[in-house]
Amino acid sequence: MIALILAAGFGTRCRPLTNDKPKSLLSLGKDTVIDEQLRWLFAREDIDKVVIVSNQKFFDVFIKWQKQNPYREKIEILNDGVSKEENRLGAIGDLVFAIEKIGLEDDLLVLGSDNLFDDNLDGMIDNFNKGKNITVAIHNFKKSLASVQPNEVRLDDDGFIIHYKEKPPKPATDNFVSLLYIFPKEFLPKISEYLAEGNKSDNAGGLIEWLVKKNYKIRGFKMFGRRFDIGDIKSYLITQKEKARPALFKEFFRVLKPNGKIVVSNVREGWKPFAIYLAHIRWSVKEKGIVKTIADIFRLLIPTLKIFYYNYLIQKENRNCVYSFIKPNEQQKLLQSAGFSGISENRLVYANQAILNFGRKIQTSSKR
Repeated sequence: MIALILAAGFGTRCRPLTNDKPKSLLSLGKDTVIDEQLRWLFAREDIDKVVIVSNQKFFDVFIKWQKQNPYREKIEILNDGVSKEENRLGAIGDLVFAIEKIGLEDDLLVLGSDNLFDDNLDGMIDNFNKGKNITVAIHNFKKSLASVQPNEVRLDDDGFIIHYKEKPPKPATDNFVSLLYIFPKEFLPKISEYLAEGNKSDNAGGLIEWLVKKNYKIRGFKMFGRRFDIGDIKSYLITQKEKARPALFKEFFRVLKPNGKIVVSNVREGWKPFAIYLAHIRWSVKEKGIVKTIADIFRLLIPTLKIFYYNYLIQKENRNCVYSFIKPNEQQKLLQSAGFSGISENRLVYANQAILNFGRKIQTSSKR
């Protein structure tokens, strides 16, 4: 089996951290996102090689990283030739590019470069090997750190997809498909038909939706651990374990322009969601009046209850040390150790449930 990591994005939502490196090479402590993925993939002996698709902008960065990587002999990096964001091939375009470029004749595991998972691959690959059906990873939105559910999916009693909808405004289920697919080698030539029919190339989920409409048998494998999607700086921060935070703040210092200012705000340890809700009610009464506020409370009652339920789950997992929220003076110390100057005192924001600090990167004049 070959694993393909789609890493040809430009990381626009993670700038300035991704001005000179792709999201997959952002640090997670001593390693990078893609280092974590490689360890996860090569834990399986049946994965023979990992192919990484890069764009032209970051291709040399990937090559330099590969030379230092312990798995370098099992890695192949492809350059899709795109140097500008507006010309990107998209996830499916890069998938077809890779298949045609190296003439894949093996079963193919496809993974997004910004996804990390708690679960190992054993169950999913073993499940795929039983029937050699197209297999996709299913996650529950309540255990995902995503802010928006990307799709909705329903399975039959045998675990095959009977309903799939991309980007639903009001998801009917909590289950969704992550960008972790396994395709049997016999199916790979047919993926290009998706593009030939004029479908969008920039959304991997569109391919799954198309396959369901074409009545392909797709098995959904449920994963029960957490899924991390490093889509923007906020989700990148959440993914960081506490011991990895100093390296992250040093990266902030590195990419910030001389004399630039950094403002950091994160939810504090012991935060209370109800306090945020009450603060919003007080603001609404002041700005809209009590009648409009009461009407809004009833109109938004169901989504409000859902938010409280999700917050309850987060705090429940936090008690089990799943999450690690900011301690009172932690941001100040992180900014100081990274090299920032003029660091502010703690400022409580977001109904006093988050801590805000700022600092500056002072330009030092070099002596001649």
